[in-house]
Amino acid sequence: MSRVSNFGHDIADRETYSPPGTGGVAAHQEKAAKPPFKAQTGWSFATDHPVRAYQRMPSAISFDGTATPPVPRGEYAIQTLQTQTLQADRLNFMRLAIFAVLFFVSAAFAQNQNLDNVQIHTLHVQGNVYMLVGGGGNVTVQVGDEGVLLVDTSFAQLSDRILAEIRKLSDKPIRYIINTHLHADHTGGNQAMLQAGASLQGGGNFIGRGARIIAHSNTFERMSGLLGSDKPVPTAATPTDPFATESKDLFFDGEAVQVFHVPAAHTDGDSIVFFRRSDVVSTGDVFVTTSYPIVDLQRGGSINGVIAALNRILEITVPAEKQEGGTMVIPGHGRLCDEHDVFEYRNMVTIIRDRIQDMVQKDMTLEQVKAARPTLDYDPRYGSTTGFWTTEMFVEAVYRSLKQGAKQ
Repeated sequence: MSRVSNFGHDIADRETYSPPGTGGVAAHQEKAAKPPFKAQTGWSFATDHPVRAYQRMPSAISFDGTATPPVPRGEYAIQTLQTQTLQADRLNFMRLAIFAVLFFVSAAFAQNQNLDNVQIHTLHVQGNVYMLVGGGGNVTVQVGDEGVLLVDTSFAQLSDRILAEIRKLSDKPIRYIINTHLHADHTGGNQAMLQAGASLQGGGNFIGRGARIIAHSNTFERMSGLLGSDKPVPTAATPTDPFATESKDLFFDGEAVQVFHVPAAHTDGDSIVFFRRSDVVSTGDVFVTTSYPIVDLQRGGSINGVIAALNRILEITVPAEKQEGGTMVIPGHGRLCDEHDVFEYRNMVTIIRDRIQDMVQKDMTLEQVKAARPTLDYDPRYGSTTGFWTTEMFVEAVYRSLKQGAKQ
């Protein structure tokens, strides 16, 4: 398949699109992709046109996985939906209530997890950059003669273990913390890391008490409780250096570090961080390998913003030979990646967005869209029926995001 840098509706080789999860970094990861879905009729998503595949779905797929013959090309798989009242016991007001409080449980999610036995593991990515994994969101660590810079701080309960791993890499103070967004699995350790650090001030001539925390102003306002919709975190855990521009940069540990705001993506305050000499991008939750994108509508997220953020990552990254290696990518959750992994993930998200967008334009209801199962061919890799973020939640978030966009 030919390489494209900006995904659109004019890709010439979509008919040869490969199943998701086929790219990766052989030296650092185990392939997690599963075989493409194939209905019992012999019809397969993998050999069909990816964007319009749902138009040739089996006309009905039962709970036991059996399928009736496919409907003619161009007709929706929900042709018999009116006779299938699958949503009879699903009350809309209950779903709306659950969706509205979904991201309110970020702190509760940490409590529900048993973090007592979580181990933190360290992986050298390349250059000055390391990746800490275990429990919460991934933590990016840059080390050098000037000190330590962190991207995100995971859960508060893991701070001691994370600090212990950092001390194995460097005995220098933590100078900077960059928060990619506000959720507690990425910012919970802010206070402990700040207090363990010491900032450089006055052009490096003075040492300040505590590390400096950089974040977009939207993240700062939400963490401070200024918008009224979020409970404020302790003052010592809030960003000290918010920025309201498209980007912020600094030169630290012998390399340029660029922080790019990607608006209305996972939230309205997301940032991605690029370590230029080390050639590593830390993405926060605009890119994860463990699930479909998490779109926090209550905090300004949108599906089109997620796709724009993935495209921004692809603009920065450059692959090495055979599309492997090159610029390395640390996701918010999941394994270490390279440019091709982001490329495949972006294509998957765009394809699903296009399917649901077409259904929205045809005035299909949320229940009809869910019954059509627009994510079916990707569910073996990214789907989930249980846990914090399920496939149904993702489909609903995409649907509502697109409906909101149509009203604007």
